[in-house]
Amino acid sequence: MKIFLIILTTTYLYSNIINDIQKFNANRYIKNGELEKAQNSIKKLKQNDQTKYNQANIYYKNKEYQKAIKMYKTISKDSIEKYHNLGNSFAQAGDIDNAIKSYKKALSIKDDKDTRYNLKLLEKKQKQEKKQKDKENKQKQEKNKEKDKKDNKQKQENKENKENKENKDKQENKDKKKSKNKENKNKQDKNKTNNTKDKNKRDIDKKSKISKQKSKIWQKRLANKKLNTLMIPLEQKGDKDELQNKAW
Repeated sequence: MKIFLIILTTTYLYSNIINDIQKFNANRYIKNGELEKAQNSIKKLKQNDQTKYNQANIYYKNKEYQKAIKMYKTISKDSIEKYHNLGNSFAQAGDIDNAIKSYKKALSIKDDKDTRYNLKLLEKKQKQEKKQKDKENKQKQEKNKEKDKKDNKQKQENKENKENKENKDKQENKDKKKSKNKENKNKQDKNKTNNTKDKNKRDIDKKSKISKQKSKIWQKRLANKKLNTLMIPLEQKGDKDELQNKAW
């Protein structure tokens, strides 16, 4: 039993000695700026809030801000140091909102001049960024408004051009139709005139034919009359009036 206690005690002491050596090395490395070696030494230590805090600080000094934030959050005990450094890490990472929240949390635990200074600095920066963002949004809105105005103007012009083209096409089609109707009418008039001429010609030819026929009849009658007249004896007795009334 005594041997077991001796072994246990020896192991415990050895463990503490190794832990103290790693702490010493870690502090020495940090002091010399050898942060990577310091980080390796701290990882070999027993993990508690203090070692986590030191690890987070080394991440911060190495500008590994996301790793630092993650490590600070694993510290179980709330302290002004934890939230002050967490605020610094958020600020360096560009997360102004969470940095302000962390500083306010730190000040709720204990008032601190540096923490208040950082908080005011970030709140001022936040206002400036908001102002700048509002200005950019306004410019963007004005730009979009101008673009919409230009687009609407272009749409209106396109609409008017389209309407003008349609009206022009309609007018051209109307003129074409009118011209075609005029051509058809002229053609009909011409055909009508030609038909009238043809009819007149036929009438004239018919009349001429009738006239010729009549002329032949009259010539024939006249010839017959002359013939009959020649056949009347000169010495025929008769009443003068009777001869005159006698048919040819």
